[in-house]
Amino acid sequence: MDIAQSNEIWDVVIVGGGPGGSAAAKRCAEQGLRTLILEKHKLPRRKACSGILMSLWAQVLVTEEFGPIPNNILCDPPEMAGWVLHVPGMKDEILEARRLLAWRKDLDYWFNKKAEIAGAEVWDNTPVTGIVSEGDVYRILFGWQRENTLRARFVIGADGAGSLVRRSVFPDLHLVHHQGYSAAYSGALDLDKHYFHNIYPSSIDSRVFMIHYKGDIFLLEAAARMGSLKGLIA
Repeated sequence: MDIAQSNEIWDVVIVGGGPGGSAAAKRCAEQGLRTLILEKHKLPRRKACSGILMSLWAQVLVTEEFGPIPNNILCDPPEMAGWVLHVPGMKDEILEARRLLAWRKDLDYWFNKKAEIAGAEVWDNTPVTGIVSEGDVYRILFGWQRENTLRARFVIGADGAGSLVRRSVFPDLHLVHHQGYSAAYSGALDLDKHYFHNIYPSSIDSRVFMIHYKGDIFLLEAAARMGSLKGLIA
């Protein structure tokens, strides 16, 4: 990143280098707009996410926007056979649904590169700290050690549930969202590695624990409303 250019006015600045940010950047760049993605973390970056393209619609959307996902981006196994639902006191329920599986760091990085090929710039390791409206442009503050500034005619927030863009533009809008936790372990469990396993502590609990395999690693993931996971996982 060249800080000397940071005071130039960009057509579009996108905060967040995930699938939505890359798709928006790719579309904008293809229309001839000077486009920049600002990603907080060093790329490729890990994300607490299953990496499953959950719906057929998602698979079609990715293919139409970015092209077929290369085999080297997918995991072992490259697709899941479906879901197994584990609920105390009940027989396991199997939902058959073949879905592609990848590490999010690899999948998102592939999206980033597609956006760059289309003409967008990607600045990683670049946290946005504030956004200020200045009439026809937005002033964007960013940086770890010292505050830098750039300006854009349009800003797109693709920075997740705790979006700084949303908080800057709509400070009075408060949303309830879930938190996610992910831990990776080497080894094997007595679970079919071709399925995604959802484990529910009880039928009325809002928390869900998930286990699935990527190669020789199994991942334990959890999701619940904010604060519900505190102290449950060491």
